[in-house]
Formats: sequence, C-alpha cells, structure tokens
Amino acid sequence: MFHKAIISTASAIALAMTLGFTGMAHAQTTPKATHDSAPKSQSAYISFDAAKKAALKDAGISVRDAYDVDIELDNHAGTTHYDVEFKSGGVEYSYGIDAITGKVLHHHNEAIHHHDVEIDD
Repeated sequence: MFHKAIISTASAIALAMTLGFTGMAHAQTTPKATHDSAPKSQSAYISFDAAKKAALKDAGISVRDAYDVDIELDNHAGTTHYDVEFKSGGVEYSYGIDAITGKVLHHHNEAIHHHDVEIDD
C-alpha cells in the first residue's frame, strides 16, 4: 500500500510539472499585446484628467481659462488616444493625447467665428 501511495504521489508531481512547464512555455511564446495591436484595460491608460492637463499644458492655458471641455477615449489606426477639445479666449483647441504615454500626438486650433445675426421686426 505504501508503494502505491508513492507511485500516486510521483504521478501527481509529474503531471503537475508537465502542466506547469506547458503553461510556462505557452506564456513565453504568446506575444504580448502592444500599444498598436490590442486594446488594454482601462487601468493601463492615463486618466481623463491627465489627458486634459497634457493638452492644456501644451496649449499654455490654465484649467480656469478653459471651457466647453470634451474628452473621449478613442482608437484610430491601432493607437488608443484621448480626443481632448476645449475653448479658451476665442479659440477652439483639439488635441490627440496618447492614452498610455500622455504624449501629444497631434493638435489643431482655430478661431471661433461668431456670426452676427440680424433680426427683422
């Protein structure tokens, strides 16, 4: 009986080692998700606030001087980024902020055009 217990234990250890090594080999050969190939969990990204701060810093505008702020998480051409839009001092700003690094990917600004409207009585 003692002999059977040793064989069973040895078999269990061998099976566990085989499964463990197979799992390790699989983990080593499975390619890691990269920034350009697969979406990451939301926790891998910088915060909406950090994206806003990066855009405002690049524009040289303080938080209190920005209004109509709109931030969306987007993925375009395999790059996950925040679209950050805001207005300040008669100018509308549009930024793309890398969702992982916080770097400015692109930006654009243009004057806000107010159209005078005449009202006939």
